[in-house]
This record gives sequence, C-alpha cells and structure tokens, in this order.
Amino acid sequence: YAAAVVSFWLNIYYIIIIAWTLYYLFSSFQSVLPWEHCENDWNTPQCFTNFTILSNMTKNETANFTDSTREFWERGVLQMTTGLHEPGHVRWELALTLLLAWIIVYFCIWKGVGWTGKVVYFTALFPYFVLFILLIRGVTLPGAYDGIMFYIPPKFERLLDSKVWIDASTQIFFSYGIGLGSLVALGSYNQYHNNVYKDALIV
Repeated sequence: YAAAVVSFWLNIYYIIIIAWTLYYLFSSFQSVLPWEHCENDWNTPQCFTNFTILSNMTKNETANFTDSTREFWERGVLQMTTGLHEPGHVRWELALTLLLAWIIVYFCIWKGVGWTGKVVYFTALFPYFVLFILLIRGVTLPGAYDGIMFYIPPKFERLLDSKVWIDASTQIFFSYGIGLGSLVALGSYNQYHNNVYKDALIV
C-alpha cells in the first residue's frame, strides 16, 4: 500500500516534468528561440548572451550577470517568486501542457496492460533516436570540442565540495527508486499471504 501511495506522488511529480518538456518543445518551434536573446518581456538588464566575453571575466565580475537560458526558465517559464509567501498566479500555458500530458498518459493506458506494452516500444526507443540526432547536431556546432574537453578532464578538487556529495546521495536514492517500480508492477501477482518483506529485500 505504501509503495502504491509513493508511486502515486511520483507520477504527479513526473507528469509535471513532462508538462515542462512539452512547453519547451512547443517553444522551440519558433524561428528565433526565446532563450537565445535578452529582448523578451521577462528579461532583466543583467541578462547576458555573449558567453565568450563572460568566460574571460572573474567569478566576482560575472556574479551580476544571468544568462538568457536561465532567465527563460526561471522568469519566463516558471515565473518564480521570492518565496512561498508569494504564490504568484496560474500559468495557463503550463496548465494546458499539464492537461495535454495527462491526456497522453490516459491514451497510453486506456486499453489496459496489453496496449501499454505496445506503447513502450515507442517510448523506450524514440528517446535514443532523438539523442542520436542531438549528438550528431551537437558535435557539428562551433565550439563543440571545447565543450567536450570541459567535461572530460576530472576536477578532483570538487571532491572537497559538500554540494557534490549531496547531489551524489540524491542520485543514489533515485537509483533505489527503480526497485519501487518493480514492487508495484509485480505486486498484483502475489498471493494474499505472500511474504512481502522478503520480496522487498530481494528487489
């Protein structure tokens, strides 16, 4: 029962991410991408797009700048407020993409488990197809080599940063979440007096 409740909340969590993805997808169908420039209504005077000049500045000098991509996400999409005491208003664009996400999920499962198995063929393979296209596109862009070399050399001094270990711990808990899905999916086949504790430890 507890696993089913946790899965319910996880589904709500992930459906919101799907809604954000759909919003980003629809926003990309523009000749001029909204996160490429600083001329939108939500941009601030500190908005910056020229990363070549920014890379030559010190950390203290760049503290007053925010890139256009981050402002698109925080100020354009989410319209983040200063805190919980200021809830803001309903973002109708996100509300519609959230509704669309729930509709997509409904049509994926409305004919039962047999139909869901067929949907998985597309949902499991299509991301790899898209990632392959993005890989080819990415490595052909100017500065791709510099971007790749930024990630390859290890920075062992980051191991002294507590935030790195916190992020690693968070990822471990997400990895453990894979077992949760197995328990929920296979739990319906159990006998009434099945030893669920043993199954949980095995998974």
